[in-house]
Amino acid sequence: MRLAGNSLFGEQRWLWLAILFIISLDQLSKQWMLALIFTPPRVIELTSFFNLAPVWNRGISFGLFASYPGFVRIATIILAAIVIIFLAWQMKRFPVLLKFASIGIIAGAAGNMIDRLVFGKVVDFLDFHFAHYHWPAFNIFLALGVGAVFASFFA
Repeated sequence: MRLAGNSLFGEQRWLWLAILFIISLDQLSKQWMLALIFTPPRVIELTSFFNLAPVWNRGISFGLFASYPGFVRIATIILAAIVIIFLAWQMKRFPVLLKFASIGIIAGAAGNMIDRLVFGKVVDFLDFHFAHYHWPAFNIFLALGVGAVFASFFA
């Protein structure tokens, strides 16, 4: 793998800088939330439909398979690595919106992988709700990346 020209890190260097920057933001936002709402646990109501709420996600997306923490920890780290490698390999071929989506997905997956390595679970804190119905809590960047993928279908 060369470091110049048409290599993985050459023409698309800005993508890698953006990914590293967003991973840093992801980890900073989670550290801030750990200090703000996790210790001691508390919910901060921001609007009638949105709270900051402390959630340790031991499962896959939206807490699925949380009753299998050992399996989930290993499986999600492996899956995140596969997704990161695949998107990194394909990203240079994507149109601009999908490149931004890939940045969010790679950075969010890497951030969640860091959480699983450090804590054994993912730090989630965005809580959207209507009446007594709550969408499962999540964190920022992976969700933005997936949202950008859906937006690309309508662009």
